[in-house]
Amino acid sequence: RPALSWYGCEKTTEGGAYDGAWDCAVKTVKAEGAMALYKGFVPTVCRQGPFTVVLFVTLEQVRKLLRDF
Repeated sequence: RPALSWYGCEKTTEGGAYDGAWDCAVKTVKAEGAMALYKGFVPTVCRQGPFTVVLFVTLEQVRKLLRDF
């Protein structure tokens, strides 16, 4: 999960963890390094990759079916 969703991006009276998305990114890079911005990238691609392939194959088959109709 992105850090903003854990801490909230709105400034609170107690002094929130981040002032916004840019502040969150800067603090994350300083604390954990640049690769921290890519946490969860591989699982997302593994999940979305097969879906995208099926979507485009299905789309092409439907186009072919409608063109021949």
